[in-house]
Amino acid sequence: MTINVKPISLMVVASIPEGKAAIQNFLSELKNVDIVGLAYNKRSAIQQLKSIQPDVLLIDVMLLRLHSIDIISYVFSIQSDVKILALSPGDPSHDRIILAVQAGALGYVSWDANPAEISAAIQKVFHGEYYLPLEATYEILQEVAPELKIFAEERRTKIFETLLGLIPLFGVLSASNSHFKIS
Repeated sequence: MTINVKPISLMVVASIPEGKAAIQNFLSELKNVDIVGLAYNKRSAIQQLKSIQPDVLLIDVMLLRLHSIDIISYVFSIQSDVKILALSPGDPSHDRIILAVQAGALGYVSWDANPAEISAAIQKVFHGEYYLPLEATYEILQEVAPELKIFAEERRTKIFETLLGLIPLFGVLSASNSHFKIS
């Protein structure tokens, strides 16, 4: 007895440096996936998303001017049932991966991954699970750590400067409080 599993409906939004034929070939190798939409820019993606509700949105993070992040935010806020998986270049743009996850993507997978890995990532995200390739995520954390350290130091400095600025105010309040004390 075979169990007929309904394929995952997938919409793909991709930049097209490799060309449409390469993207179609890439998509044809995915297992248990039904491609219900394919867009190459923000306008087309938003228009299609108004008429279809895929199970999973696979979106290239390298769309011009952070349009991929705009699309992820739109889908996350308007179509919360749609699960989002970011698609990154082989050498991921770390800031875009972080922004994609912050906007609502459940993870990311590389264009360079084999079809079985991409299918597995789509499956996990479809089930509401995170998909973060371990080695690439470690590299992202390594790259971002120095920036976070600088940010933390800047924040500490601002807090200290704010506290120093309040010292004269405390003096004025203390003086005015003692002046108006009722005996």
